[in-house]
Amino acid sequence: MKFNRATQWAEVSDCGGYSVAAAKCGPLFKFSACRLRTAQQRPAELLGTFDDAEAARECCRQNAMVVV
Repeated sequence: MKFNRATQWAEVSDCGGYSVAAAKCGPLFKFSACRLRTAQQRPAELLGTFDDAEAARECCRQNAMVVV
């Protein structure tokens, strides 16, 4: 799964099902991993918050292997 920049602060997976977004918290950044709303009407879901973007991307990849 690859991620492409959607905005200055967010990336979306090439499948369109996941996003990683940055948020500035004081002097640091935090990165959220989310499963986006799907055509099957599943709601969006926060998968976790991480200290680096790659950890958030890996969380999305792992979730994609579990969710059918």
